[in-house]
Amino acid sequence: KKTTLSRWRWSYRAMCVIWLVSMATGDEVITGGDCESLGAWQCWQPVQCSLTTDSHSGQHALLITNKQENWQSATQYINLAPGSTYEVSAWMKLLEDATSQSFDVMMDIEDGDGQHIYAAAASHPGAKVSEGWVHLQGRFTTPNRTIASSRIYFQSGPSTSVNVAVDDVSVTGVQVAKVTQDDLDKVIDRERKGDINIKVTTAAGINMDDVQIRVDQRKKLFPFGSAVDAQHYIQDAAHGKYRDFIHRHFNWVVPENALKWYTTEAHRGEHNFGNALKLIHGVKSHGLKVRGHNLIWSVDQYVQEWIKQLTHEELRTTVKQHIEDTINATKGLLEHWDVNN
Repeated sequence: KKTTLSRWRWSYRAMCVIWLVSMATGDEVITGGDCESLGAWQCWQPVQCSLTTDSHSGQHALLITNKQENWQSATQYINLAPGSTYEVSAWMKLLEDATSQSFDVMMDIEDGDGQHIYAAAASHPGAKVSEGWVHLQGRFTTPNRTIASSRIYFQSGPSTSVNVAVDDVSVTGVQVAKVTQDDLDKVIDRERKGDINIKVTTAAGINMDDVQIRVDQRKKLFPFGSAVDAQHYIQDAAHGKYRDFIHRHFNWVVPENALKWYTTEAHRGEHNFGNALKLIHGVKSHGLKVRGHNLIWSVDQYVQEWIKQLTHEELRTTVKQHIEDTINATKGLLEHWDVNN
């Protein structure tokens, strides 16, 4: 049993279809989420699950003791639909003093091929006894393929020697509305387009039918940009037209890959911001603004192998150091950041 080091995104992204999520919620899929009885809750051995009167609400909460692994806890199988969005809420409490602990409400989804996907649906870093009950909230979308089974469980770490309480657990479906590209085009036509009326006066003897009008857009009233390949941009001789096109047509850019962690620190401790900084300084010298992209890309296939080998606490420290290094390297140059891609 293992948990991925990064949080998965399950929602499928298409270029021409966008899913807009409304706040209307569906049915509750948790049984006994008030934790007034053990009921539908199970425990991974050798974990012990019992009831405690130290509750967030009501008379009882789940008490989880005798953990040997971070992921061992109370668990419950739940029915989730493929390609559906759910909102998650739970309260957790650290019961003994220890170094700060991370709390996660985890989902284990097994697809039709027997592959398990583990993901944190809601998280709270740095929990302490002094905080008391901590509220974890989040939202996740299931893979759009056959789901053989799914379960919820509660992860805490790095210490496995401390006891944890859980109360008021909820997983509810969220209604979604499909918006097509045609719908989006209508909004663009209404909000971002307008008619231009041009009055033309000709000299005597010139036929109006012979007049041709060319309109060049010189300035945009809203941000308009593109992802830019740093290698293409900085190679002057071979890609001058590429650079000129960017300068002429856009007022914003994002470095496509040059600021991603796997580029700036492919090997631990070996930093390379050279191409990213050349790109940033180049476009800024032409008046373009730059959005940082991105500090973290928490999708397993884009995480460096050396990061996957880190312990929980090492990962926390390394991510913090990476963010500090990147922010310091680009300080004063960027308008804002995509934090987690």
